[in-house]
Amino acid sequence: MINWDIGFRVVNVISLTGLALLGMWAKYQLEKIKGDLEQTRTKLSASLEKSVHVHKVQFEKEFQVYEKIWAELVSLQDITISLRPGMDFFKPGESEEERKRKRIDAFNKVYQSFRGLVDKSRPFYPESIYKHLDKLMQLARSESIDYSYLVDKDRDYWKQGKENAELIIKGIEEVCEAIRKRIASVEIV
Repeated sequence: MINWDIGFRVVNVISLTGLALLGMWAKYQLEKIKGDLEQTRTKLSASLEKSVHVHKVQFEKEFQVYEKIWAELVSLQDITISLRPGMDFFKPGESEEERKRKRIDAFNKVYQSFRGLVDKSRPFYPESIYKHLDKLMQLARSESIDYSYLVDKDRDYWKQGKENAELIIKGIEEVCEAIRKRIASVEIV
């Protein structure tokens, strides 16, 4: 005769032992997963911290470049527009050629300084900003060439000077707006 009571107890013990082993195995797997997750979290945290630091340093460098470029840009605007002043002051006995040469020399000094800064700093700001700066440098250079080689100071001479000045001022505003947009778009991840 089969003793069902003993058989049931044996099955219960085996089932409970199996469940206990299954629970221990599950707990082991859970701890392993927790360890893996913690290791991944630590790596991601370190990577994020590094990324934030790099972006912060890049932004600071880019911002410094913009400050330097802007200061030089204001000087370039002033010297370029002063090539064809509406009212002129000069030393008695100074020839027009001497005045012209002094203005062109002053322009070239400021222009070369600006061009050097823009070119040396180029890797530290976006290409879109460079394109605005390059367009502006072309306008300034064009104005200096016009000033140097146009000798007939008729109405068109002054009209062209005024148009060039307006284009330069507009170009500077475009640079300003492009820099503002860039600064506003920078986010530290």
